[in-house]
Amino acid sequence: MKKKTNPRNIPVDKRSINLDAIVDEAMKDDMQHAWLLVGSALVGQKKCSAAEVKELRESMKEFDATERNIRYAERLMGTKKRPSVDMNNLYTAADLKKLKANMEKLALHTALCSICLGLEEKGFKQEELKKLFLDLDITKREIEGGTESYENLERRMEIV
Repeated sequence: MKKKTNPRNIPVDKRSINLDAIVDEAMKDDMQHAWLLVGSALVGQKKCSAAEVKELRESMKEFDATERNIRYAERLMGTKKRPSVDMNNLYTAADLKKLKANMEKLALHTALCSICLGLEEKGFKQEELKKLFLDLDITKREIEGGTESYENLERRMEIV
């Protein structure tokens, strides 16, 4: 009887990995998802209506994702840990799947930093931003845990 190979242990050839495609896929919906999280938190805190969130989004400029801007936004948001991406420990299909998930988290984090900087420019105070991003973080964890989804947030934002 032949022993089955655990699919998590299937080796990956690093030369066959298209990092650009992984980054593009991770960034595909990052800004949309970030705005759904921010909008949902703003509506939940009764700071804006869904229509006002849409106007706010359209009126804000995007900030470049420089290291300095990201660190400053992280302080404003009260973020403790930035998602990390490590290409050095990429050996199996499971490692590749984890890399893709971490890339998506990092892309979302960067989009949230850009929005945070825009909100500050629009007059939101640091304490307001910390509270907003604390609420948003709860929703983000619910999405990661499967009890919430971006589709549900989008439907609620259209209804409100």
